[in-house]
Amino acid sequence: MPTRAVVVLFSLLFSAALLNGQPPCRPHPYRFTYFDRSSGLASARVNSVTQDHLGFWWLATEAGLQRFNGHSFRTFRHQPGDSTSVPEGAVGLVYADRKHRLWVAASSGLSRYMPETDGFVACHIQGERVPTPTNLLEDSRGDLWLASSGENGLFRLRADSETWERCALPEKYSILGRNIWEDPNTGNIWVMYSPPGQAVRIGYIDRRSGQLRPGPAIVDSLVRDACHFVLDQDGGLWSSRIAESWAPEYLFRYELATGQTRRYDMHVLSFSPLFMDKKGRVWFFSEADGQFGYFERHQDQPTIFCWPEWMDGYRKLSTPIHQIYEDREGNIWLATLDGVYVFNPSSPGFLPVFESGKGEKAEKIKPVLSVW
Repeated sequence: MPTRAVVVLFSLLFSAALLNGQPPCRPHPYRFTYFDRSSGLASARVNSVTQDHLGFWWLATEAGLQRFNGHSFRTFRHQPGDSTSVPEGAVGLVYADRKHRLWVAASSGLSRYMPETDGFVACHIQGERVPTPTNLLEDSRGDLWLASSGENGLFRLRADSETWERCALPEKYSILGRNIWEDPNTGNIWVMYSPPGQAVRIGYIDRRSGQLRPGPAIVDSLVRDACHFVLDQDGGLWSSRIAESWAPEYLFRYELATGQTRRYDMHVLSFSPLFMDKKGRVWFFSEADGQFGYFERHQDQPTIFCWPEWMDGYRKLSTPIHQIYEDREGNIWLATLDGVYVFNPSSPGFLPVFESGKGEKAEKIKPVLSVW
Protein backbone atom coordinates (compact mmCIF):
# COMPACT_ATOMS: atom_id res chain seq x y z
CA MET A 1 0.00 0.00 0.00
CA PRO A 2 1.47 3.47 -0.87
CA THR A 3 2.73 5.53 2.04
CA ARG A 4 0.14 8.29 1.50
CA ALA A 5 -2.69 5.73 1.62
CA VAL A 6 -1.33 4.33 4.88
CA VAL A 7 -1.27 7.81 6.44
CA VAL A 8 -4.81 8.56 5.28
CA LEU A 9 -6.10 5.21 6.57
CA PHE A 10 -4.44 5.74 9.97
CA SER A 11 -5.91 9.25 10.20
CA LEU A 12 -9.39 7.98 9.45
CA LEU A 13 -9.13 5.22 12.03
CA PHE A 14 -7.79 7.60 14.67
CA SER A 15 -10.51 10.14 13.93
CA ALA A 16 -13.20 7.48 14.16
CA ALA A 17 -11.88 6.43 17.56
CA LEU A 18 -11.99 10.02 18.81
CA LEU A 19 -15.52 10.55 17.47
CA ASN A 20 -16.67 7.55 19.43
CA GLY A 21 -15.01 8.88 22.58
CA GLN A 22 -12.38 6.12 22.67
CA PRO A 23 -9.09 7.38 24.08
CA PRO A 24 -5.84 6.02 22.64
CA CYS A 25 -4.10 3.30 24.60
CA ARG A 26 -1.37 4.23 27.02
CA PRO A 27 1.47 2.27 28.68
CA HIS A 28 0.11 0.01 31.39
CA PRO A 29 1.26 0.19 35.03
CA TYR A 30 1.16 -3.55 35.74
CA ARG A 31 3.84 -6.11 36.42
CA PHE A 32 3.12 -9.34 34.56
CA THR A 33 4.21 -12.77 35.76
CA TYR A 34 4.55 -15.43 33.09
CA PHE A 35 4.42 -19.20 33.61
CA ASP A 36 5.46 -21.65 30.92
CA ARG A 37 6.91 -25.15 30.84
CA SER A 38 10.26 -23.89 32.09
CA SER A 39 8.41 -22.56 35.15
CA GLY A 40 6.95 -25.97 35.88
CA LEU A 41 3.77 -26.12 33.79
CA ALA A 42 2.97 -29.63 32.55
CA SER A 43 1.76 -28.11 29.27
CA ALA A 44 1.87 -24.64 27.74
CA ARG A 45 -1.83 -25.01 26.94
CA VAL A 46 -3.73 -23.96 30.06
CA ASN A 47 -7.52 -24.13 29.98
CA SER A 48 -8.66 -23.03 33.42
CA VAL A 49 -7.49 -21.64 36.79
CA THR A 50 -9.09 -21.56 40.24
CA GLN A 51 -8.05 -21.01 43.87
CA ASP A 52 -9.27 -23.18 46.74
CA HIS A 53 -10.13 -22.12 50.29
CA LEU A 54 -6.62 -22.98 51.52
CA GLY A 55 -5.00 -20.65 49.01
CA PHE A 56 -3.70 -23.21 46.53
CA TRP A 57 -4.02 -22.32 42.86
CA TRP A 58 -5.16 -25.15 40.57
CA LEU A 59 -4.50 -25.18 36.82
CA ALA A 60 -6.20 -27.37 34.23
CA THR A 61 -3.75 -28.17 31.43
CA GLU A 62 -3.61 -30.42 28.39
CA ALA A 63 -1.19 -32.71 30.27
CA GLY A 64 -2.94 -32.98 33.62
CA LEU A 65 -4.15 -31.07 36.66
CA GLN A 66 -1.64 -28.99 38.61
CA ARG A 67 -1.59 -27.42 42.07
CA PHE A 68 0.60 -24.38 42.68
CA ASN A 69 1.66 -23.26 46.16
CA GLY A 70 3.39 -20.04 45.16
CA HIS A 71 6.73 -21.77 44.68
CA SER A 72 6.30 -25.04 42.81
CA PHE A 73 3.79 -27.18 40.94
CA ARG A 74 2.45 -30.61 41.82
CA THR A 75 0.96 -32.54 38.88
CA PHE A 76 -1.96 -34.99 38.97
CA ARG A 77 -2.24 -37.21 35.90
CA HIS A 78 -4.62 -39.94 34.82
CA GLN A 79 -3.41 -43.42 35.71
CA PRO A 80 -4.91 -46.24 33.57
CA GLY A 81 -6.77 -48.69 35.76
CA ASP A 82 -6.93 -46.28 38.73
CA SER A 83 -10.48 -44.96 39.14
CA THR A 84 -9.32 -42.49 41.80
CA SER A 85 -6.95 -40.62 39.49
CA VAL A 86 -7.71 -37.54 37.42
CA PRO A 87 -10.24 -38.12 34.59
CA GLU A 88 -8.70 -39.34 31.34
CA GLY A 89 -7.95 -36.81 28.63
CA ALA A 90 -6.94 -33.17 28.57
CA VAL A 91 -8.13 -31.36 31.70
CA GLY A 92 -10.36 -28.56 30.49
CA LEU A 93 -11.84 -27.17 33.70
CA VAL A 94 -11.12 -26.84 37.41
CA TYR A 95 -13.52 -25.05 39.76
CA ALA A 96 -13.65 -24.43 43.53
CA ASP A 97 -17.10 -23.72 44.96
CA ARG A 98 -18.16 -22.02 48.21
CA LYS A 99 -18.58 -25.35 49.97
CA HIS A 100 -14.84 -26.01 49.49
CA ARG A 101 -15.45 -28.66 46.84
CA LEU A 102 -13.01 -28.88 43.94
CA TRP A 103 -14.46 -30.00 40.60
CA VAL A 104 -12.25 -31.26 37.77
CA ALA A 105 -13.43 -31.86 34.22
CA ALA A 106 -11.75 -33.61 31.31
CA SER A 107 -13.02 -34.87 27.97
CA SER A 108 -13.96 -38.14 29.67
CA GLY A 109 -16.16 -36.51 32.31
CA LEU A 110 -16.46 -34.66 35.62
CA SER A 111 -14.80 -35.65 38.90
CA ARG A 112 -14.51 -34.23 42.40
CA TYR A 113 -11.26 -34.02 44.31
CA MET A 114 -11.34 -35.70 47.74
CA PRO A 115 -8.64 -34.13 49.94
CA GLU A 116 -9.00 -36.78 52.65
CA THR A 117 -7.82 -39.47 50.20
CA ASP A 118 -5.90 -37.22 47.79
CA GLY A 119 -7.90 -38.83 45.00
CA PHE A 120 -10.83 -38.18 42.67
CA VAL A 121 -14.39 -39.51 42.50
CA ALA A 122 -16.25 -39.60 39.18
CA CYS A 123 -19.62 -37.81 38.97
CA HIS A 124 -22.56 -39.45 37.21
CA ILE A 125 -25.99 -38.44 35.97
CA GLN A 126 -28.46 -41.30 35.62
CA GLY A 127 -25.58 -43.76 35.79
CA GLU A 128 -23.48 -42.08 33.09
CA ARG A 129 -20.50 -39.76 33.32
CA VAL A 130 -21.14 -36.12 32.44
CA PRO A 131 -19.96 -35.72 28.81
CA THR A 132 -17.32 -33.13 27.83
CA PRO A 133 -17.98 -30.54 30.61
CA THR A 134 -16.61 -27.10 29.79
CA ASN A 135 -17.81 -24.55 32.37
CA LEU A 136 -19.18 -24.30 35.90
CA LEU A 137 -21.07 -21.51 37.68
CA GLU A 138 -22.21 -21.29 41.28
CA ASP A 139 -25.21 -18.97 41.50
CA SER A 140 -26.31 -16.74 44.36
CA ARG A 141 -28.50 -19.55 45.80
CA GLY A 142 -25.61 -22.01 45.91
CA ASP A 143 -26.78 -24.10 42.94
CA LEU A 144 -24.09 -25.31 40.55
CA TRP A 145 -24.66 -25.09 36.79
CA LEU A 146 -22.50 -27.20 34.50
CA ALA A 147 -22.31 -26.56 30.77
CA SER A 148 -21.25 -29.35 28.45
CA SER A 149 -20.66 -28.38 24.84
CA GLY A 150 -22.98 -30.51 22.74
CA GLU A 151 -26.62 -31.43 22.52
CA ASN A 152 -28.73 -31.01 25.67
CA GLY A 153 -25.56 -30.17 27.60
CA LEU A 154 -26.71 -28.28 30.68
CA PHE A 155 -26.75 -29.77 34.18
CA ARG A 156 -27.60 -28.58 37.68
CA LEU A 157 -26.60 -29.54 41.21
CA ARG A 158 -28.98 -27.91 43.66
CA ALA A 159 -27.57 -26.53 46.90
CA ASP A 160 -29.58 -29.00 48.98
CA SER A 161 -28.77 -32.05 46.83
CA GLU A 162 -25.87 -34.38 46.10
CA THR A 163 -27.25 -35.51 42.73
CA TRP A 164 -26.61 -33.81 39.42
CA GLU A 165 -29.68 -33.45 37.19
CA ARG A 166 -30.02 -32.78 33.48
CA CYS A 167 -31.80 -29.54 32.54
CA ALA A 168 -34.69 -29.90 30.13
CA LEU A 169 -33.71 -28.26 26.82
CA PRO A 170 -35.47 -28.42 23.45
CA GLU A 171 -34.41 -31.46 21.45
CA LYS A 172 -30.99 -31.29 19.77
CA TYR A 173 -30.22 -27.84 21.13
CA SER A 174 -26.48 -27.34 21.66
CA ILE A 175 -24.91 -25.35 24.47
CA LEU A 176 -21.81 -23.23 23.88
CA GLY A 177 -20.33 -24.13 27.20
CA ARG A 178 -17.77 -21.38 27.77
CA ASN A 179 -20.47 -18.95 28.93
CA ILE A 180 -22.77 -19.15 31.95
CA TRP A 181 -23.80 -16.00 33.82
CA GLU A 182 -26.43 -15.15 36.41
CA ASP A 183 -28.59 -12.03 36.02
CA PRO A 184 -28.13 -10.20 39.34
CA ASN A 185 -31.63 -8.69 39.11
CA THR A 186 -33.72 -11.78 38.28
CA GLY A 187 -31.55 -14.79 39.13
CA ASN A 188 -32.03 -16.17 35.61
CA ILE A 189 -29.07 -18.13 34.20
CA TRP A 190 -27.90 -16.88 30.81
CA VAL A 191 -26.23 -19.16 28.26
CA MET A 192 -25.22 -19.23 24.61
CA TYR A 193 -26.94 -21.95 22.62
CA SER A 194 -27.61 -23.07 19.08
CA PRO A 195 -30.88 -24.59 17.78
CA PRO A 196 -30.42 -27.32 15.13
CA GLY A 197 -29.00 -25.81 11.94
CA GLN A 198 -29.31 -22.24 13.21
CA ALA A 199 -26.97 -19.47 14.28
CA VAL A 200 -25.76 -18.81 17.79
CA ARG A 201 -28.26 -17.28 20.18
CA ILE A 202 -28.20 -15.95 23.73
CA GLY A 203 -30.99 -16.93 26.10
CA TYR A 204 -31.64 -17.82 29.72
CA ILE A 205 -32.93 -20.53 32.00
CA ASP A 206 -35.96 -19.03 33.72
CA ARG A 207 -35.45 -19.23 37.49
CA ARG A 208 -39.10 -20.08 38.17
CA SER A 209 -39.99 -22.49 35.37
CA GLY A 210 -36.58 -23.98 34.62
CA GLN A 211 -37.25 -23.54 30.89
CA LEU A 212 -34.88 -22.13 28.28
CA ARG A 213 -36.16 -18.77 27.06
CA PRO A 214 -34.80 -16.85 24.06
CA GLY A 215 -33.13 -13.54 24.74
CA PRO A 216 -33.98 -10.29 22.95
CA ALA A 217 -33.94 -10.64 19.16
CA ILE A 218 -31.76 -7.57 18.82
CA VAL A 219 -29.01 -9.26 20.85
CA ASP A 220 -29.02 -12.27 18.51
CA SER A 221 -28.77 -9.96 15.50
CA LEU A 222 -25.85 -8.10 17.06
CA VAL A 223 -23.93 -11.17 18.22
CA ARG A 224 -23.86 -13.10 14.96
CA ASP A 225 -20.93 -15.52 15.49
CA ALA A 226 -19.47 -14.26 18.77
CA CYS A 227 -18.32 -16.93 21.22
CA HIS A 228 -18.38 -14.99 24.48
CA PHE A 229 -20.52 -12.65 26.55
CA VAL A 230 -20.64 -11.38 30.14
CA LEU A 231 -23.34 -9.96 32.44
CA ASP A 232 -22.32 -7.07 34.66
CA GLN A 233 -23.58 -6.22 38.14
CA ASP A 234 -26.22 -3.85 36.78
CA GLY A 235 -27.87 -6.27 34.36
CA GLY A 236 -25.96 -5.21 31.27
CA LEU A 237 -25.09 -7.87 28.69
CA TRP A 238 -21.76 -7.35 26.94
CA SER A 239 -20.69 -9.15 23.78
CA SER A 240 -18.98 -8.48 20.47
CA ARG A 241 -20.19 -8.07 16.92
CA ILE A 242 -18.35 -10.22 14.39
CA ALA A 243 -18.41 -9.68 10.63
CA GLU A 244 -19.18 -12.51 8.21
CA SER A 245 -15.45 -12.67 7.49
CA TRP A 246 -14.87 -13.32 11.22
CA ALA A 247 -13.24 -9.90 11.54
CA PRO A 248 -14.17 -8.11 14.79
CA GLU A 249 -16.43 -5.08 14.34
CA TYR A 250 -17.33 -3.66 17.76
CA LEU A 251 -18.21 -4.32 21.39
CA PHE A 252 -21.70 -3.59 22.70
CA ARG A 253 -23.63 -3.44 25.97
CA TYR A 254 -27.34 -4.27 26.05
CA GLU A 255 -29.34 -3.21 29.12
CA LEU A 256 -31.66 -6.13 29.90
CA ALA A 257 -34.12 -4.02 31.90
CA THR A 258 -34.52 -1.11 29.45
CA GLY A 259 -33.43 -2.47 26.08
CA GLN A 260 -30.92 0.33 25.59
CA THR A 261 -27.85 -0.56 23.53
CA ARG A 262 -24.47 1.15 23.59
CA ARG A 263 -21.83 0.47 20.96
CA TYR A 264 -18.05 0.77 21.43
CA ASP A 265 -15.57 0.53 18.57
CA MET A 266 -13.38 -2.00 20.32
CA HIS A 267 -12.20 -4.76 17.99
CA VAL A 268 -12.46 -7.75 20.32
CA LEU A 269 -12.05 -11.10 18.57
CA SER A 270 -14.85 -13.63 18.90
CA PHE A 271 -12.76 -16.12 20.87
CA SER A 272 -11.52 -13.55 23.41
CA PRO A 273 -13.39 -13.87 26.72
CA LEU A 274 -14.87 -10.84 28.41
CA PHE A 275 -14.50 -10.71 32.17
CA MET A 276 -16.05 -8.90 35.15
CA ASP A 277 -13.87 -8.51 38.24
CA LYS A 278 -14.99 -8.22 41.86
CA LYS A 279 -15.16 -4.43 41.60
CA GLY A 280 -17.66 -4.69 38.76
CA ARG A 281 -15.24 -3.63 36.03
CA VAL A 282 -15.69 -5.31 32.65
CA TRP A 283 -12.35 -6.23 31.10
CA PHE A 284 -11.65 -6.77 27.41
CA PHE A 285 -8.53 -8.14 25.73
CA SER A 286 -8.28 -6.98 22.13
CA GLU A 287 -5.66 -8.98 20.28
CA ALA A 288 -6.83 -7.28 17.10
CA ASP A 289 -5.71 -3.83 18.28
CA GLY A 290 -2.92 -4.84 20.65
CA GLN A 291 -4.87 -3.35 23.55
CA PHE A 292 -6.54 -4.36 26.77
CA GLY A 293 -8.45 -2.50 29.44
CA TYR A 294 -11.72 -2.19 31.30
CA PHE A 295 -14.96 -0.31 31.63
CA GLU A 296 -15.42 1.08 35.14
CA ARG A 297 -18.87 0.48 36.61
CA HIS A 298 -21.32 3.26 35.64
CA GLN A 299 -18.82 4.79 33.21
CA ASP A 300 -19.12 4.62 29.44
CA GLN A 301 -15.56 5.40 28.46
CA PRO A 302 -12.99 2.58 28.71
CA THR A 303 -9.55 2.73 30.25
CA ILE A 304 -7.26 1.35 27.57
CA PHE A 305 -3.69 0.11 27.86
CA CYS A 306 -1.21 -1.02 25.21
CA TRP A 307 0.25 -4.49 25.37
CA PRO A 308 3.87 -4.36 26.60
CA GLU A 309 6.47 -4.19 23.84
CA TRP A 310 8.09 -7.41 24.99
CA MET A 311 4.89 -9.24 24.05
CA ASP A 312 5.42 -8.34 20.40
CA GLY A 313 7.99 -11.10 20.18
CA TYR A 314 7.77 -14.76 21.10
CA ARG A 315 5.66 -14.30 24.21
CA LYS A 316 2.65 -12.27 23.26
CA LEU A 317 -0.93 -12.26 24.45
CA SER A 318 -2.34 -12.46 20.94
CA THR A 319 -2.52 -16.17 21.65
CA PRO A 320 -6.12 -17.27 22.36
CA ILE A 321 -7.20 -16.75 25.97
CA HIS A 322 -9.19 -19.69 27.30
CA GLN A 323 -10.21 -18.25 30.65
CA ILE A 324 -9.77 -15.19 32.85
CA TYR A 325 -9.85 -15.67 36.62
CA GLU A 326 -9.49 -13.36 39.63
CA ASP A 327 -8.15 -14.89 42.84
CA ARG A 328 -8.82 -13.65 46.37
CA GLU A 329 -5.64 -11.54 46.40
CA GLY A 330 -6.92 -9.65 43.37
CA ASN A 331 -4.52 -11.24 40.90
CA ILE A 332 -5.98 -11.74 37.43
CA TRP A 333 -4.90 -14.95 35.69
CA LEU A 334 -5.01 -15.30 31.91
CA ALA A 335 -5.04 -18.97 30.89
CA THR A 336 -3.85 -19.18 27.28
CA LEU A 337 -2.49 -21.50 24.61
CA ASP A 338 0.95 -20.17 25.48
CA GLY A 339 1.10 -20.51 29.25
CA VAL A 340 -0.36 -18.32 32.02
CA TYR A 341 -0.01 -14.57 32.50
CA VAL A 342 -0.78 -12.99 35.87
CA PHE A 343 -1.07 -9.36 36.94
CA ASN A 344 -2.63 -7.39 39.78
CA PRO A 345 -4.62 -4.29 38.75
CA SER A 346 -4.49 -2.90 42.30
CA SER A 347 -0.72 -3.18 42.70
CA PRO A 348 1.76 -1.66 40.23
CA GLY A 349 4.69 -3.37 41.93
CA PHE A 350 5.58 -7.02 42.36
CA LEU A 351 2.85 -9.58 42.10
CA PRO A 352 2.08 -10.71 45.66
CA VAL A 353 2.75 -14.44 45.97
CA PHE A 354 1.57 -16.18 49.13
CA GLU A 355 2.56 -19.41 50.80
CA SER A 356 -0.68 -21.31 50.28
CA GLY A 357 -2.61 -22.34 53.37
CA LYS A 358 -0.69 -20.05 55.72
CA GLY A 359 -1.58 -16.59 54.48
CA GLU A 360 2.02 -15.46 54.98
CA LYS A 361 3.96 -13.61 52.32
CA ALA A 362 6.63 -15.74 50.69
CA GLU A 363 9.99 -14.61 49.34
CA LYS A 364 8.63 -12.29 46.70
CA ILE A 365 9.09 -14.50 43.63
CA LYS A 366 11.35 -17.47 43.12
CA PRO A 367 13.86 -17.38 40.22
CA VAL A 368 11.81 -20.01 38.38
CA LEU A 369 9.23 -17.31 37.59
CA SER A 370 9.69 -14.72 34.86
CA VAL A 371 8.60 -11.22 35.91
CA TRP A 372 8.27 -8.06 33.86
